[in-house]
Amino acid sequence: MDKLFTEAHRNGCKLNENVDFVSAHDELSAYGEFVATAKADIEPNEVLISCPFEYAITYETALASLQSINPDFKSLSQEIVLYTFLVLESLKTSNSKWAAYIEYLPKSFNTPTYFNDEDKQYLKATNIEFALQDRLHNWRHAYEDVLKLGSFSTNQFTFDLFIWAATVFTSRCFSSSLINSRISKEDASPILLPLIDSLNHKAMQPILWKTDVRDTMSVQLVSQNTTSRGQQIFNNYGPKGNEELLLGYGFCLEDNAFDNVALRVSVHPDLPYRQQKTSVLQQDNTFELNNLIFFFQKNANFSAYEKVLQCLTVVSASSLELKRILAHQAMFGLSSYNSSLRGKIKSFEILLMYINSRLQLLIHNNPDKSPTNIRQQYASVYRKGQIEILEQSLEQVKNFMEVELKKVYHPHPNLLQYLVLNSVSVFLLQHPNFALLSKVITELYGTTDAESIAASEEQDNVVLLICLYCLSAHEALPFSIKMLQEGYPASSTEEGDEVFEIFDEMIFQRYPDVFGNKKIFNKENMSWALQLINEESIDFSGFTFVIVHA
Repeated sequence: MDKLFTEAHRNGCKLNENVDFVSAHDELSAYGEFVATAKADIEPNEVLISCPFEYAITYETALASLQSINPDFKSLSQEIVLYTFLVLESLKTSNSKWAAYIEYLPKSFNTPTYFNDEDKQYLKATNIEFALQDRLHNWRHAYEDVLKLGSFSTNQFTFDLFIWAATVFTSRCFSSSLINSRISKEDASPILLPLIDSLNHKAMQPILWKTDVRDTMSVQLVSQNTTSRGQQIFNNYGPKGNEELLLGYGFCLEDNAFDNVALRVSVHPDLPYRQQKTSVLQQDNTFELNNLIFFFQKNANFSAYEKVLQCLTVVSASSLELKRILAHQAMFGLSSYNSSLRGKIKSFEILLMYINSRLQLLIHNNPDKSPTNIRQQYASVYRKGQIEILEQSLEQVKNFMEVELKKVYHPHPNLLQYLVLNSVSVFLLQHPNFALLSKVITELYGTTDAESIAASEEQDNVVLLICLYCLSAHEALPFSIKMLQEGYPASSTEEGDEVFEIFDEMIFQRYPDVFGNKKIFNKENMSWALQLINEESIDFSGFTFVIVHA
């Protein structure tokens, strides 16, 4: 540490006279080898540490150095240029301007890239497990690109050393906007600020990062509250959840108020009308298709789920709903679109299914053994937090679903009653105008009881028959199917033809008095009914419904 002080002072760094770096003892050991403490009370608005721009490790400094080796280094990302520069500076040993700083830097970290196989068991089925694979894959390719440009010896310029340099930046970097305020957030690059980066993180710690461009040309860390003698002096890395802290910095916080679970929504290429759905999301500035990531916070309120549900409304839209969405967006924009009841329920279903599957996956893959080292302890804290947030989210979304759907089916006492009265479903078999069909269903499947049919896995076949029957009995229905008839053309499809042939042989020819009208019971209308099942149906409380108006 003394070497770093000497080097930092020589390069213009300033350290408050009441700031002292001491060897970490038991209660501070998790923070590293040295921690900053107050030798005497430090008042608010005092400069704790300052680092001149010239001593910072920046992209501009790194690129200028690497371009002397090969001008094509400019083609690499800012991060890769910086990692490469730090590796080369470390290989210079005492000849580097930052020799003491590099010697002071940790040689190993508690980030997941340094986990062994046993440690990684505590990351099983988490976002970090997959993020780690992606990170190592990307760093391996970046390393190979660097070797091609620099022709470096792999005996010295090793992949392990490259990972070390990358981890130094993920765990200690600041934004270049501190040096140049004209740089936008998108264009800013990572920088290292020796000595300033030696302070540990404390959530919600009042601290000010100040840039002095008039006198000292430095970045300053300024206290915002009183630090009593003997207390540790903290920095504040920002409102970061444990996933970001563990992956980037190598530690986690118990009861982290900023903890969250990341949910990525994708417009799957196999989804019908993918191009149109993609277009809807592209035209709405709220969504970035390359980064459809939503964060579920601890103790989140309803508003935390509204945006992801809006996105899922588009992603899960049927062709009929998509027409409505496109028409509304053209006139008013997506934010004011009020989804159909089917769309609302489908969005909630998808979200609940996703949250629950993620939750069960984490629980199922919980390690059997208790943690035996600090890495496993941090991973356990992270894992426990993810499970708690998913459990909270599951309950919150269920509650939110009930509140939102009450707005739709009010004044009916419950959603099931609304669906029974306003949808194509097995419950129609109890309607007097479906007596003939009910008799057939009883002979075929032994019952017309809705729960029994759902339990027998014949529900889809029964609903298909009901949809077809609705075409012949539409005038006597307790609702209108005109919208569904206009929304889907009754044109023959390969799937519809195949299903019709099966039904015709097994059912239609067997009951000609019920299904003898070939204007209704034909391949075209069977294809129409299949479209309704495939695109308009929902599975709510174990029953399939095709909602005919909302």
